[in-house]
Amino acid sequence: IDKNNQQFTAYLKHHNLSKHRNHTVNMISSCFKINGAIYLMEAYEKQHGFRYDIVMRCRLDFYSCDNNFVDPYQLNLDAVYFPVSRFNRHKDDGGFIIKRDFIDECKDFIDVIIGFDDTSEYIIIEEQFHHYMKSKHNIAYIPNFAYRIGLGCKPSTIPYIQNLDLLQSLEYDNEL
Repeated sequence: IDKNNQQFTAYLKHHNLSKHRNHTVNMISSCFKINGAIYLMEAYEKQHGFRYDIVMRCRLDFYSCDNNFVDPYQLNLDAVYFPVSRFNRHKDDGGFIIKRDFIDECKDFIDVIIGFDDTSEYIIIEEQFHHYMKSKHNIAYIPNFAYRIGLGCKPSTIPYIQNLDLLQSLEYDNEL
């Protein structure tokens, strides 16, 4: 999406974002790259003359350990779905399932992060994004959507990881 962060660096300079602390710049970077993926999706739709019905976004360290993964035909398309850990009820920012028509709100969220004055308080991205989406749509938290490695569960619970060396390495990293 942005090799060597060249486009993002130009974006930071254009918006004069030097006032932000490092973690906020990381959040802006995350939103910038999510938007890049959304723009790629929109270009693909336009090129092929169609629009998706739903959009699912997940971090690369997310996984589903249920055979009962989310059935897209059973979704309430008036809701935005976020994952919640069944292990510790953590509400995460690393994924969502939304109606395609709601994607512009995801793209606009970068402006919320840019506008946040983090000189006096620490931004918690999950709370900000969930609150922002809740102001626009119904929200649903579902435990069978996805889990993030390191948040309340051991990688050995992921059924499709069979490599014992990899499992031991991941579990060691999670203990740190």
